[in-house]
Amino acid sequence: MRIFMFASILFMGVFFTQCQGQNNLITKNKSSMELSNKEKVVALLNSFNTGDKTPISYINPNKYIQHNLAVGDGLAGFGAVIQNAPEGGFKANVVRAFEDGDLVFTHTEYDFFGPKAAFDVFRFEDGLIVEHWDNMVHVTPPNLMEQQK
Repeated sequence: MRIFMFASILFMGVFFTQCQGQNNLITKNKSSMELSNKEKVVALLNSFNTGDKTPISYINPNKYIQHNLAVGDGLAGFGAVIQNAPEGGFKANVVRAFEDGDLVFTHTEYDFFGPKAAFDVFRFEDGLIVEHWDNMVHVTPPNLMEQQK
């Protein structure tokens, strides 16, 4: 009888432990489907290459401030840039991306009317992009005179 009770208790302990593990697995899978802010920015920049319009939904249409003076605020400003793209569109290659709190920083190689290197900063509120700063410079060939020293 004692062996039966011990086996029953052991079985119940293993059973409930497994059930708890399944609940943790479900929670982990559910949260892994939500994109981080960094993943949202990378998806938005990669949309220049793919044409995917989904990442535009990561921009807050009512609060988006663009700190590049050549681009207007809101989705209208973002859309105007896209509409003025050259044939073949713009290209973006995210070299690296970092997330710190509500900020995401990227080092990106762009083809915006010629090759450019950029440092972008995106600020998020409630999971949406509300501000964007960038610093773009034209990529120039290496200075051969500097290499000969």
